[in-house]
Amino acid sequence: METNLCQNLCNETSIDMLLRKGLISVRAYNTCHRIGIHNIGELLAVHLKEAEWMHIHRCGPKTTYELTSLIVKLRNSQAA
Repeated sequence: METNLCQNLCNETSIDMLLRKGLISVRAYNTCHRIGIHNIGELLAVHLKEAEWMHIHRCGPKTTYELTSLIVKLRNSQAA
């Protein structure tokens, strides 16, 4: 039951909301949209290595670090 609730929250929480709350930068937001990520569930489903993030247009080291750190935090909070 908790897994379904967490999964629903992940799928319902948009990347737009993360931007509005100041949890991600505009560049990170744009990078997500550029590769078709629109909610937290989709972000968590991404399995890109750091070097692969760097190949996305306008996704430099800071954005790569920001997004990979966010993914790790979200996965850790899911596991708890």
